[in-house]
Amino acid sequence: MWVREQDGRRRDLTGPTWVVWYPGEALEYGADGDTVHWVFASPTGGVPAGGPRPGSLVRLGSEPERPALLVQYIDESPDQNGPVALVCEVPGSGIGIYPMTELVEVVDEADEDLNGWDFGLGIERPVRR
Repeated sequence: MWVREQDGRRRDLTGPTWVVWYPGEALEYGADGDTVHWVFASPTGGVPAGGPRPGSLVRLGSEPERPALLVQYIDESPDQNGPVALVCEVPGSGIGIYPMTELVEVVDEADEDLNGWDFGLGIERPVRR
């Protein structure tokens, strides 16, 4: 797979990986061959009812030995009406997308919802919205 950087250079990617862009940025992407799977998703903007806040440590069914950091919830559907999935960072495995059914335990609930912070383009470090 590949994406085109803002300076026009093409960057080849190996999967699985994430490509993030911000409103107003152009994105050019493609693949050499036919063995690629792209998933487009956007943050849900909130915590689903009963879910832990982003920033919480959670245990996933597929990674029972290593607590994961819940980064955010995303909506992978074309009409943005669900299903909602988890984006988690698992130590030693990196960041991945997991179905909600993978969440089996909240190890440590975050004090504050990370969705209240802005990570946008040109921001040197996250700032409170």
